[in-house]
Amino acid sequence: MRIVQISDLHLWTLAADPRTVRYLENAAEHPTTDTIGSLHAVLDNVEAVCPGGFSRVDKLVITGDIAQDEQKETYRLLRRILSERGLLDLALCIPGNHEHRPYLREVFGGSSSAECHGGFSDAVCGWRLVGVDTHDTDAKVGWDGEMAHLHDWGGGTGRLQQAQLQWLEEELRQHRDQPTVVFIHHPPTPVPGS
Repeated sequence: MRIVQISDLHLWTLAADPRTVRYLENAAEHPTTDTIGSLHAVLDNVEAVCPGGFSRVDKLVITGDIAQDEQKETYRLLRRILSERGLLDLALCIPGNHEHRPYLREVFGGSSSAECHGGFSDAVCGWRLVGVDTHDTDAKVGWDGEMAHLHDWGGGTGRLQQAQLQWLEEELRQHRDQPTVVFIHHPPTPVPGS
C-alpha cells in the first residue's frame, strides 16, 4: 500500500480576507506565499520520486489547514487542481484548525457518519484508513467563520471532542480485524521546537 500524506496547504483565493492578510503579513514565518505553486511542486516531486508516480499511489491523504482564507472558492480550487491532475479519486481530506468545515464537506462531499464527524474511514488494500478532526473547538472561538479577534488566536492545540472519540472508538471496534492507520492534523504528542 502506498499512501501520500500532505498537510498545511494554506491555499487562498481571497487576498483581502483577514486570515490571508495576516498570513501574508507574517510571510517571514512561511517558506513561501505562493501556496498554489508550492502544492504543485509537492505533487510534482511525488511524481518524480515515487516509482510509478501517482499511478502507483493508493490514496492521497490531506490532513488539514487546506484553506487559509476558509473560502468556498479555495476548496473548489483544490478540487480543480486534484481533478486536473487525475488525483481527485485518490483524495481523502480531514480539516485542520484553518478550515471552514461546512465548505470542506460541501465541496469534497460528506454525508457519511465519518464525514459528518469531520473525518473519513476507508478500506484500502486490506487496511483501514481513518481520519479524525482534532480541532479543539472548545479552546477558542473557532475558525469556522466565527473568529472575532485574529490576533488573539495562536494556533491552538488539538484534541478529540467527545463525539469524534466515540465515533473513532466505534470505527476501531467495527474494523478490529483490519490493520488501521489513523490520520490527524495536530501532533499527538509535543513536538520539540514547535
